[in-house]
Amino acid sequence: LIVGGDRGGMKEVVSAGQALASEGHTVDWRVDPHKYARAGLVLDDRQIFYSRKLPSVKDSLPDLVLVAMSSLATNMQVVATHFAREYKIPVVWVEDFPGAAHEQVLRGVSPDVLCVIDKGSFEIAQSVRPGLRVEVVGKPSYFEEVGSLLKRQDDVRREVRDILGLRDLFMVMYSGGQAGETIEHL
Repeated sequence: LIVGGDRGGMKEVVSAGQALASEGHTVDWRVDPHKYARAGLVLDDRQIFYSRKLPSVKDSLPDLVLVAMSSLATNMQVVATHFAREYKIPVVWVEDFPGAAHEQVLRGVSPDVLCVIDKGSFEIAQSVRPGLRVEVVGKPSYFEEVGSLLKRQDDVRREVRDILGLRDLFMVMYSGGQAGETIEHL
C-alpha cells in the first residue's frame, strides 16, 4: 500500500512503487481525499490508477505501508500509519522536504523507518523523534526532474550565457536540498 497527499512526497516514492509493480508485486495506490491533495497529479502523469479511499480492515492487508510525506493533506498518512500499526504491518515514511515528518498533526503517530534526504534532515529527525530508525536516502526524484538538463548541460550553459550576454563568469550556487556548495565556471 502506497499512500500520499502532496505532489512532492509522491514524486519520491512513485519510482519505487513502479519497480515493485514491475517485479510482480501488487501495489495499491491511495491519495488523501483532502481537497488540497495533489499527489494524484503525479500518478495521473504516469497513468497509475489510485483511489482516495482510506485503508480499512475490509481491504486485503498489505505487506508494507509506504507513506509519501505530506504537509498539507495529512489525514491519509495518519490513518494509514495507525492502520499499519494496528495490524502489525511495517510502515515506512519518505520525506520530500526536511522536517515534513514532524508536523504537529503527525506527532501522535510514528513509522518503523523514516527515510530522509540528507544529514541535516537526519539530525532534525533524531532530535524530534529520538529512538526512531532514520535512513538517509537522498532525493530519488532529483535526477528524474533535472536529468534531461544534465544531459544537455553544455547547451543549457551556452544558451543562458548568450541570453545574458556573458562570456566568463564565476558563479557560486547553493541548494538547500543538497549538502555543500557547487562552484562552477560558466
